[in-house]
Amino acid sequence: MAVITDIKRRILELSPAGFQEFCDAFLKKKGYGLIHSYGMQSGIENTTIGHPDTYFRKDNGKYVFVVYTKQQTNIYKKVKEDIDKCLDKNKPKLDKEDIDEIICCHASSNLSSGDDQQLYKYCKEQGVKLMIYGIDEISLEVFNSYHSLVRDYLGLSIDTNQIMDRDDFIYKYNSNKMVAPLNTIFQFRNDEKSKLKQCILDSSIVMVTGKAGVGKTRLVLETILELESEKNYKVLCVKNNNLPIYDDLVCHLEEKEKYLLFLDDANEFAGLSQILSYITKEKCKDEIKIVVTVRDYVKKEVEKIILKYEFPRIINVDVFNREQITEFLKSNFNIDHEIFISQIMKISRGNLRMAYMAGKIATENNTLKSIIDVTQLYEVYYSPYVDIYFGNNEKLCFFTGFLAIVRGLYFENQYMYSDVLKAMDISLEEVRKYIEYLSMIEFVEVKKDKVVLFSDQSLANYMIYYTFFQRKICPFSTVLELCFPNFENAIIEAINVILNLFNNGNNIEYCTQEILKAWNIFSKDKNFIKAFHIFDPEKTFIYINDILEELDFKVINNENSYIDYHWILDSLSGFENEEYFETVLDLLIKYCSKSNNFLENGCTWLIRNYGLNRDALNGEYYNITFVSHYLFDHLKDEIHYLVFFKWVNKVLRLYFPLGKRNDKYSNYDGFMAYSEELIKYRFYCWKGLLKASKDNTYKRQILLFLNSYIDGFEVNVDIDTNVFEYDLKFIKKIINHLMTDDLLVMSCINKFQTICKMDCEETWNAFLKSKTWLVYDLLKDNYYQSNLEYFEYEKCRKNKIQKYVEQLTKEDIKKFIITINSFMSLYSEELDMYGINNGIEISIDCSINNKEKLFSFFENIILYGTSLDISPRNLFTFLYYFFEPIEIYDYIMKYDFNQKNKWQYIFFETLPQEYVTRKLYDELKKYFENVDNNKNNQLYNYNLKILDKFLIIEKDIYPIITKIIMNSKNNDLQKNYLTCLFEDNY
Repeated sequence: MAVITDIKRRILELSPAGFQEFCDAFLKKKGYGLIHSYGMQSGIENTTIGHPDTYFRKDNGKYVFVVYTKQQTNIYKKVKEDIDKCLDKNKPKLDKEDIDEIICCHASSNLSSGDDQQLYKYCKEQGVKLMIYGIDEISLEVFNSYHSLVRDYLGLSIDTNQIMDRDDFIYKYNSNKMVAPLNTIFQFRNDEKSKLKQCILDSSIVMVTGKAGVGKTRLVLETILELESEKNYKVLCVKNNNLPIYDDLVCHLEEKEKYLLFLDDANEFAGLSQILSYITKEKCKDEIKIVVTVRDYVKKEVEKIILKYEFPRIINVDVFNREQITEFLKSNFNIDHEIFISQIMKISRGNLRMAYMAGKIATENNTLKSIIDVTQLYEVYYSPYVDIYFGNNEKLCFFTGFLAIVRGLYFENQYMYSDVLKAMDISLEEVRKYIEYLSMIEFVEVKKDKVVLFSDQSLANYMIYYTFFQRKICPFSTVLELCFPNFENAIIEAINVILNLFNNGNNIEYCTQEILKAWNIFSKDKNFIKAFHIFDPEKTFIYINDILEELDFKVINNENSYIDYHWILDSLSGFENEEYFETVLDLLIKYCSKSNNFLENGCTWLIRNYGLNRDALNGEYYNITFVSHYLFDHLKDEIHYLVFFKWVNKVLRLYFPLGKRNDKYSNYDGFMAYSEELIKYRFYCWKGLLKASKDNTYKRQILLFLNSYIDGFEVNVDIDTNVFEYDLKFIKKIINHLMTDDLLVMSCINKFQTICKMDCEETWNAFLKSKTWLVYDLLKDNYYQSNLEYFEYEKCRKNKIQKYVEQLTKEDIKKFIITINSFMSLYSEELDMYGINNGIEISIDCSINNKEKLFSFFENIILYGTSLDISPRNLFTFLYYFFEPIEIYDYIMKYDFNQKNKWQYIFFETLPQEYVTRKLYDELKKYFENVDNNKNNQLYNYNLKILDKFLIIEKDIYPIITKIIMNSKNNDLQKNYLTCLFEDNY
């Protein structure tokens, strides 16, 4: 970098014409305006004879004359002669009165202070100002304020090359082979570009954040290019070189222009505060916009610095999705093969930089193999630099590899990594030096001197491979031993990196050997076994079997104990070959046999891992067939049957949901297409159900399954009729085995008739004429199968129920309620409880004008409706027309039934004001007093307006009832009551 002595030397080396041109530019920078170089010969580096050498006219009409000299000796005499020539009317042909000032620029250091004073005094006597610039003063001033003169006229670099124009920035950026170039096709960021452009126009400082490699730099460059042409901004790009940048700013911002300053990776600028301070406080009202990019994990630190000077606008740039990466690869590399795209997506994870790297190698080699094992990809971009950085320093290399595994360290948690450092004889002082070095070469970021983070995930992945698999700084089994206890997840992720990215045969073989070496150390560690079970199946199975054998009854009956043993299921995953699959299922059954929670958890795992999935669309039913065959062969005890029923309920479908497709959710995207492979597994499932149907123990489970199976026809999806016809052969046999006067059987038969449009056997139809089915079919809500508008359906339903109720006698109503209650008590979970209860309420509404029928419903629901849950509001409202309210209440209190508490409250709620009496007030108090003792107590959101109607009996009813409630032992009741008391909505 140039210093003042270099500047002086270069000035002295200038020709007379070059010196004059340099000084003209110098004076122009100082604000002297448009200069006329009178003494220059156009197009050549010579001066002409004449005085002055340069002049310019001031706003007051007078002139400033400038003379230049490179003479080194007798400088006083030379300057005095030049001044006299300027004052000689015959030389410049201008009266002395029209000269305002004479400027003299010389290249000598020999003008004494006395000579200087004499010259100033002489000009003052002539009525003219004098300004003398010697070489010392000129050199100092251009060094401090006019760096561009040093660069443009003297050929010296006075800055650190950290500030450059857009093209130079791109050229310098692209020269780094470790990053994707900036000249790829710009895609998918138009919305972000528009937003960024507006933010720049509206704000002084804009901060663009996002993960490394997502395209922050490219987005900013595209945006500022448009602003440069549209808004005439002078664009300057800044890239940190870890050198002071203040002087660079002074040089590049010296012109009075509109500037757009781009700071790339602002988190790397140690002098960011200095930059912002200079721009925001010393820009002399010049318009300067600042755009900074910063990685997301350090954006808060940068934002804190910026907030000291301005409030920044912040724009976050997300990683690309699969569709965008696909289009990027197609546009830049003409890659459109799905297999290539999937692998590149796996490598890049939406990171554009990595996608570019993988795409480039795939294109050059034109083979999928080149990016299956991405060792070559990473070595091309990283190994030249890594080899230089680490050389033979094995300690540094090990520490960096360790950091790459754990991704970061918190300095204060030394206990977590002290053993690791000790094993490699690395001191804490060495750690500090290593971190400082790694930070300097931009491998890591240090936050608040407490946390060190690996900067780039791709680079971290490579360092794991480079340190422990290429150079093998130490055995990887040692790394496992040292790191697994405190960095379990990090170790697992590191091995996944090797197996999925650097998966050549040598790496896999070495990784397997090292894991097996560590197995002896962690043979009783369930977390180690869960993580690496696939590497030693036999030891895994023995350990799991021993654990299951030892499970204590008290342990497994703990409500959440199955959570503590979920690792067993994780350790059974991944064994899809025949050699181990049966053992896995044996152990699963043993696991499921331990408790109901274990059963539910185990079956969920089985179905998720081996049930229907997207592979089934391609006819890949190997796993489903294996499990189905296994379960059928083992149908010998309760636990096998229970697992079997849960299995068939999920895999014996005519469709299955695939979930999200093309960013939209669809409930039923897949259907079971007929094939020989599909029939194989369904055969074992149906044969198992047929076997179970002969045992009355499993009747309920089978009927529930059949009703669920038929519901598949109710959704609007394609169903392969060939599959259904195959299933139907088994279904008919099963129903014949189960044929009884059972509502689920009837429901199943009815669904086959109405939904499947199937002709049923005569014996089946006979069951649909039973009293039970007729009542159920009358009351159920069948709106979704009716193909009618809702109001039209409701009207038809009410008319149908009304015709039925009109024919009922008092005794018929009793039988009616008993029949409903019988099937509701058996199938409360399977039936449409709301629809049935609503049907009863409609039946009551149809009897409002008949005193006997109305009371018969009231009486029989209390006596025989133990499984019903209806609202008696309308019933009470119309009973008040025929009976005294106290009679109704006494009848309610006479019997003990499930809904008693609810009916009591609704009685007081519906009680008309005119029927309020002292006796009913006393009953109301008893109701609240006994609420703790009522075994059927239900907590309602009490509408306390019911108390208002009793104010005519007792004006202090609210304090009285409140006291009763607050003396209760029921905290929920108190909370509920007080909420209703003080909230306006109640």
